[in-house]
Amino acid sequence: MKSIPEQYVELWNTRNIKGLPSLFSESAFYRDALQEGNAREVLAHSIRQTAEAFPDVSFEIVSLTEGTTDNQLFILEWLMQGTPADASIGAEQVNKAVAINGVDLIRVEDKKIVGIKSFYDSTQLIPAV
Repeated sequence: MKSIPEQYVELWNTRNIKGLPSLFSESAFYRDALQEGNAREVLAHSIRQTAEAFPDVSFEIVSLTEGTTDNQLFILEWLMQGTPADASIGAEQVNKAVAINGVDLIRVEDKKIVGIKSFYDSTQLIPAV
């Protein structure tokens, strides 16, 4: 069975917005450099927006660490790859694959995510190798 962070990455890769309630508590919180608020609401919007901007987007787990012995805090290092659909990402990048690295701190209680703090540099839109 996949861990909760693995299920979270799968949710992004499948764009399964309907799966948010089964993975996140009702009051779960999400925060990154650009947005914060109720995780279910923020992530539903982000998943849709990311899929529109990068139709072939995929997320890969680079590393996954349990930060506490009771499995309540996870450190997820990820790699997002995709090809921008239009010039809104940057005209020079259209039709060129890009990659963004990030780290999420994921807090879990009662087998549901209650909080995510995500760290990434959106200016890291570099051609993938």
